[in-house]
Amino acid sequence: MKIKIISLIIFCYFSSKNTWAQINPSISIKIPSGSVKLLAPNAEKNLGQSFKSHANILSMKNAYKINNIILGFQDYIVKKEKARTLTQIKKELEGVMAELGLQSNIIQSEITTKNQTKYLIWKTLHDGEYTYTLISDPQQAYSMIAKIMFKVAEKAEADIVFETFINDIAFKREVN
Repeated sequence: MKIKIISLIIFCYFSSKNTWAQINPSISIKIPSGSVKLLAPNAEKNLGQSFKSHANILSMKNAYKINNIILGFQDYIVKKEKARTLTQIKKELEGVMAELGLQSNIIQSEITTKNQTKYLIWKTLHDGEYTYTLISDPQQAYSMIAKIMFKVAEKAEADIVFETFINDIAFKREVN
């Protein structure tokens, strides 16, 4: 239950109508090979396994199934006056987990740079399910959030999918 609350908080934070607009002209994302697009209303049936907190991934603009791994992502723009740093977001997420007594569920919480873009990588494990969240720097012109969810048995494959996905994201750079 607590992990569902955390997932909902992360999703709501990035889906507030007051802070983002849905666009995607400046982000190029390569979909992993073997992916099957999950379309409503049959998305849940197509999962093949039940996941405890998959709703936030399925509600993203783009949702896919790669074997027994769920991938969801969407792009957004944060208004400059509301943009938080990745460090602020990281501290907020860690604070919520601490308040709920779930610090031990955090596998990884770090800010890293890939392809000249800063990301917060947030990985958790709860009740045999991993959730990996990727948040690009919201202080850039365009940003994105992605999540993958999988069972413990799929960890080796999911780690490869996640790393390949991150490496295949390209943001167009503004030319001044």
